[in-house]
Amino acid sequence: MDRIDQICTRLKKFSGKIGIEPINLMQAGLDVLKNSLPEETDSGLINGDIDMEHILKQPDGRYVVIDWDPAEIGDRCWDIYWMAKAIPHLLFGYNESLDDFISFYEDKNGRAFKNKDYYEKAGLMWSYTLGMFIENAIPNHVAVPLIKHVRPIQEGKLENMVASTQK
Repeated sequence: MDRIDQICTRLKKFSGKIGIEPINLMQAGLDVLKNSLPEETDSGLINGDIDMEHILKQPDGRYVVIDWDPAEIGDRCWDIYWMAKAIPHLLFGYNESLDDFISFYEDKNGRAFKNKDYYEKAGLMWSYTLGMFIENAIPNHVAVPLIKHVRPIQEGKLENMVASTQK
């Protein structure tokens, strides 16, 4: 099962807890992603849940990644966008920091980041879906006011993404 299928399966589990319109928009966005999967990928071992709290600095200055439970072979770009969620600008609808993050990745790894457009859409889907889940599962979460504030921006971008494929 690929990552988009995994997200679709999770979405169905939560469909009764979130309103029908957000579910329809999320499903339409996931359909766009599933129908436009990149043909050429940079496959390798990916963590699948890489995040700032899963990166530890060692006394000698090296960094190590912990929590490899969801690890799998897949497109390395998934981990890059998953890590980019730690950059608040991506979650809040701005992309300047994401471009800086990708440039840093390319410089340090000596490889070009492929399929940027696809992963920008995946990042938007991820942040919108996560916001809906947080708001509905943890209504008193500190991020809920901000999630509600940025939702119209994200919904507009998702609606445009879906509409652009239906022309």
